[in-house]
Amino acid sequence: MFIELFIRGIAIGLVYSLMGVGLSLMQGVMKVINFAHGEFFMIGGYCAYFAIADFGLPFYIAIPLSMVIVFFIGAAVEILLLSPIHSQKIEKPMDYTLIMTFGLLLAMRQIAVKLFGPFYRKPPDYLNFNTYILGVKFPADMILAGLLSAAIVVALVVYVHRTWRGRSWRALTQCGQGAKINGVNIAKES
Repeated sequence: MFIELFIRGIAIGLVYSLMGVGLSLMQGVMKVINFAHGEFFMIGGYCAYFAIADFGLPFYIAIPLSMVIVFFIGAAVEILLLSPIHSQKIEKPMDYTLIMTFGLLLAMRQIAVKLFGPFYRKPPDYLNFNTYILGVKFPADMILAGLLSAAIVVALVVYVHRTWRGRSWRALTQCGQGAKINGVNIAKES
């Protein structure tokens, strides 16, 4: 029982850590506290669910497709709602950003409830077999999600520490003016 709970906790924790890395990058680099961050994951989950359950797409096509859809929704939110706040001479842009993302959180939740209902939905299993770790049976989906999340987090850490853009992100989190003096294009990187 302990081994099962431990491994399930690690797998779910790795998925949550992936979500936390995105939130941390947004707050650290862009200086935006995004209350609607989890709702973007919800949209991605619904997109993947309907692509698999209703359209019959395999998971290796449905998941990247849902990522692309959420990317474009996020880009639209950035261009239409968040960028105008920071490009204008507003006295306290962070306050407006907090209000905007909180309003977006409420709106996205209500739209999801109206469109999809308040019921829990689980897509069909991506992989139709189980894995055994230390004699305990686990769904292969859960192990795959944990391993992919860990791989993405490790790749992101390498990217942030080994590339010019990653170094510029780190510089922006420490001191925006210092990064600008050292050649970082703040408008492009944040």
